[in-house]
Amino acid sequence: MDLVIRPSQPADIAAITGIYADAVVHGTASFELEPPTEQEMARRRSALVDGGFPYLVAERGGALLGYAYAGPYRTRPAYRFTVEDSVYVARSAQRAGVGRALLSALVDAAEARRFRLMVAATRRQPAPSACTKRSGSTTWACSSRSATSTGAGSPAC
Repeated sequence: MDLVIRPSQPADIAAITGIYADAVVHGTASFELEPPTEQEMARRRSALVDGGFPYLVAERGGALLGYAYAGPYRTRPAYRFTVEDSVYVARSAQRAGVGRALLSALVDAAEARRFRLMVAATRRQPAPSACTKRSGSTTWACSSRSATSTGAGSPAC
């Protein structure tokens, strides 16, 4: 079955919340200490969609495998054409091209909405780095250290 990338719908929130909860509990990229509720995830999604930002999901055979969205990078007016991306993939679907497909579709959706620069803040981990490189993205700047949700610092690139 083919992978389908489509705009997210309110009915996707339960699966999105599950994917994100796993990332919060087992990862370090979210910077959250506790997984948000479905109601909070629905509120966050609505705020982005209502603000004109893309929020996509990837599914295969009716199973939601990942999601991606772009949101405001900074609130100052000069950043109005700049977005920050977030891509989350279910653990069972990682390293299978889902993240890359989501990121590619997200870039296209952001460009269609007249956003011109997408910023990605990633921790130095093989999967996000490899996905970003395969997508054709370019690293423009890199901080020397990054905090984690536990307060420990680590090299950012």
